[in-house]
Amino acid sequence: FGSMSMALLTLLMSVLGGVSWWEVIEPLMKVNTMFGILFVTFVLVTVLAAMNIITGVFVNDSLEAASMDKDLVIQMDMEDNRNLLLKLRAVFSKMDEDGGGTITAEEFNTHIQSDEVKHIFNQLGLDAVDAEKFFAILDTDGNSMLEIEEFVMGCLRLQGRCG
Repeated sequence: FGSMSMALLTLLMSVLGGVSWWEVIEPLMKVNTMFGILFVTFVLVTVLAAMNIITGVFVNDSLEAASMDKDLVIQMDMEDNRNLLLKLRAVFSKMDEDGGGTITAEEFNTHIQSDEVKHIFNQLGLDAVDAEKFFAILDTDGNSMLEIEEFVMGCLRLQGRCG
């Protein structure tokens, strides 16, 4: 403790483990017990502050990684929705035999029995066992014809993806 620079170096070495605490605290306790208590308090606060900073860095990195995971989940969900819409549009196109942009009840009943359409509906979690009831549920405007928006939104509503 001969100079200010030596005192600071001793404190630094005490915090970093370069000097045993007892070697520093023993002469301080001979002068005044309060100096020893002050030294121990300084070392404890400094070590805890350093540990807190290091922990904060790790927590911050973890939160950033979790945020990226959320973004990835949202992106994957959007991709699933896009694929679902493409599948539903493809099913609609298959059912629309005359290409008029609408499906009649007859076209619907004919195609709902095909293995391909049954398979797609099963993948989507839609149960179309009773074709007439299923068509009636999808036909929201009651005109006995399904337009593509009616078909897609009705299927999404039945699947639980649409409010």
